[in-house]
Amino acid sequence: MKPSYYYCPDYKKYVKEKDGIYYKIEDKKEIPSNFYLKINIGSIFTEDITEEEYYAQLC
Repeated sequence: MKPSYYYCPDYKKYVKEKDGIYYKIEDKKEIPSNFYLKINIGSIFTEDITEEEYYAQLC
């Protein structure tokens, strides 16, 4: 399954979902985070972003 990429403006975080695991970018590193499972049920507002936008945050 192809990864999904999000920006969560309420938390000012960039998030990737791949194979059911959510990763956030913090200090230019990808960190697994179960907190963002709430995206699945709509508890966290997100904006869809591109893969390029996501990976630009790691540089």
